[in-house]
Amino acid sequence: MRFLTSLLSVIVISAPAFADTTGGGWLMFFPDVKLNETWNVASDFQIRQAEALDQNRQTLARTSLNYTIAPGLKIGAGYAYVNSTDYDLLIEPDNSENRIFQQLEYKWTLGEPVGLSHRVRVEQRFIEQNGASNFANRLRYRISGRYPKASEPGLYLSMNNEFFVDYARGTWATLAQNRFYSALGLPVGEARKVRAEVGYLWQAVRRESRASLNVHALQLGFQFDL
Repeated sequence: MRFLTSLLSVIVISAPAFADTTGGGWLMFFPDVKLNETWNVASDFQIRQAEALDQNRQTLARTSLNYTIAPGLKIGAGYAYVNSTDYDLLIEPDNSENRIFQQLEYKWTLGEPVGLSHRVRVEQRFIEQNGASNFANRLRYRISGRYPKASEPGLYLSMNNEFFVDYARGTWATLAQNRFYSALGLPVGEARKVRAEVGYLWQAVRRESRASLNVHALQLGFQFDL
């Protein structure tokens, strides 16, 4: 409970005043292929729908190769492709993006039942928008919690919060986005190699020259341990 209280406090403190609100739905797939005891390939595929769930706002495909340095400590690098078709122009104009990233993840337990993880990811973003090419750097930090932890069977509660910070040489870093996610999950099958989660996402987006935006989305996710 102390972890949940602290996480919610961080979210409230980080939330500015927002003028605009919209909804949506995200469908997500997370296959994870274990190559051996130290190497794995983690991927995710996401379809992000607009408020009426009849228009595709964004599609994302991402994969990374990861190396386990020590129990609970992992580094990785990967590539992502993102295509945005924001028909209502709430977030940003249509664009496509090629992205490379590097990350560090550390997992540990808070007492016996709660599993926690910290992830730091650095992204280099190559964005094509309105016929122009742009480059941007972004830093992401995510803290996640699960109760009970992954080794326990049955229904579980999952929560995370992630900060997105834009930065460039000679300028101040800017908090561009914050995402809070909470879900109920359930392993499927005796081997528990598949997990299904249904949850809620709150996404706070800073927009240039316009009021910032709240996005409330329903999420359905499937995780596969292969």
